[in-house]
Amino acid sequence: MKKIIFLLAMTTFLFSDFAMQAQTKKELRAKRKAHRECMRMHNRMVREQQNMIAYQDAVKALKSNSWVLQANTLFNNFGAAIPVTNNLNFVAMDNNQVSLQLAFNGFNPGPNGLGGITLTGWPSSINERVDKNGNITYTFNVMGAALFAQVTVRLGYGSNYSTVTVSSNTNGRELTFSGNLVPYSQSNIFQSGFSF
Repeated sequence: MKKIIFLLAMTTFLFSDFAMQAQTKKELRAKRKAHRECMRMHNRMVREQQNMIAYQDAVKALKSNSWVLQANTLFNNFGAAIPVTNNLNFVAMDNNQVSLQLAFNGFNPGPNGLGGITLTGWPSSINERVDKNGNITYTFNVMGAALFAQVTVRLGYGSNYSTVTVSSNTNGRELTFSGNLVPYSQSNIFQSGFSF
């Protein structure tokens, strides 16, 4: 009889121990899940804050007319996307001068020695418009020896990712640069010495 009572007591103890372990595992899973969710929320908030700081820097750069859009994608007239290197493909404005550079990887060195072309000009008719959501549209005309175009910069609220569309006034062609807009002093562009 003592053996049976002892076995029943041990069985009860073991079952209660298994139940406690199961409850502990559930609690651990719940804690881990809550921790992961908390970390995701924290990372999202940090990203949003960094994006907002980059946006504010881009807005200041546009207002001071000293900025660079470092393109990582180009879109031609037909909408075809061309991935490019962002320190060689850019649209920049600084010291009342606009520079536009294209550089493609390949065997052809191009007129600028980088596989493309570098054009410079002087801006005029600068206009900035902010919509009710904080999106900025910045337009100007640019004229140089080989460049006569209208340029439209679109900067969405909350990030420094933007697009610059260059519309040629002579042949109606468009080229859109897409990438991050940064102050000229923070850019890491390499501009060719051969420009038109």
